[in-house]
Amino acid sequence: MSEDGLQLGRRQMLAAGFSAAALSVATSAVAQSTRRGSGAPARMPPIIDVHAHAILPSWYEWLARKNAPGPPRMEGIAVPQWSPELAIRVMDEHNIRCQILSNSIGTKGMTAAEAVPLARRMNEELAGFIARHPGRFGAFAVIPVQDVEASVREIAYALKTLHLDGVCLPTSHDGLYPGDPRFEPIWAELDRQRAVAFVHPHAAPYTAGLKVGVVPGMVEFMFDSTRAVISVVVSGTRRKYPNFKYIATHGGGTLPFIAERAAYVTEQSATYASMYTTKLSFDQVMEEFRSFHYDLAFATSAPALAAIKAFVPVSQLLMGFDFPFVTQATIAPAIDAVTAEGVFTNAELAAIATDNPLRLLPSLAARLSARR
Repeated sequence: MSEDGLQLGRRQMLAAGFSAAALSVATSAVAQSTRRGSGAPARMPPIIDVHAHAILPSWYEWLARKNAPGPPRMEGIAVPQWSPELAIRVMDEHNIRCQILSNSIGTKGMTAAEAVPLARRMNEELAGFIARHPGRFGAFAVIPVQDVEASVREIAYALKTLHLDGVCLPTSHDGLYPGDPRFEPIWAELDRQRAVAFVHPHAAPYTAGLKVGVVPGMVEFMFDSTRAVISVVVSGTRRKYPNFKYIATHGGGTLPFIAERAAYVTEQSATYASMYTTKLSFDQVMEEFRSFHYDLAFATSAPALAAIKAFVPVSQLLMGFDFPFVTQATIAPAIDAVTAEGVFTNAELAAIATDNPLRLLPSLAARLSARR
């Protein structure tokens, strides 16, 4: 973390657009009757954080063996400290009601023989966290994408036996994106289960050759998130399987800025028409893009919020903070940016913080309701 550029100090947070974004939005907004009114204090309702990561014991052990004799690292950064107790303490300090845990790296770097049993172990560890802290955690299951048939079996086990809240999929695997025909059985099963796919970015293979001085998670993840959404839509996967729910992380990467370019090309390009059997119009592609949910993890600068608000309805937005891979120091500035005057109404804040995730994740809603 610290040596890898993710330990953001105050000066770095301002450069990243957090506090400055909040001030910019607040001072430029025109107060309207539907908004809070000038100077009125705003506080987000208790937040359901859909983008939080667990350092799972079985995965950490595997990574430590792979990295030996050096310390465990992933995607160019040191693996941070994490425990359920630490996560709960952070939640309590920031008005976060619960976190939906995932393993952001999944089974990347494993053989199929390693991935299949280890995914099962990780999912049972996630279920154990929920059992011990049912009001504080949910979880998205790890899927061994190296083996598609095993992935389909693991989806059913994770959702029906362990009662996890959805699955975590990578934006790409071995250079293939989610719309590739190889992954169709996974989408078919998610559609059958009406399940949630939390699609987390990975560093694509080509990033190893890039020398830009920034770890992949800060730049390249955004582009891989964009490619994943475009792949699912333009391949016809979304139109063929309309019942799964898709969470695109980090505000959809660069998609809000380039969606119309992608939609235009699918309608106009002969190359596109030859790649896929499903031919989509500009309006159809844009409709599919807007059917996804988008979390705001590390995407709360003024330009990012303006773009995502113009791109999708507020009913499709979710909160997330990417803890612990992005440090606790960024949580309060992110909340300040979202709650700044002129950004969202109180009703919209309630939707983003609580209503949207509870509607999206009925198993979580049932657990929380049972604890009232």
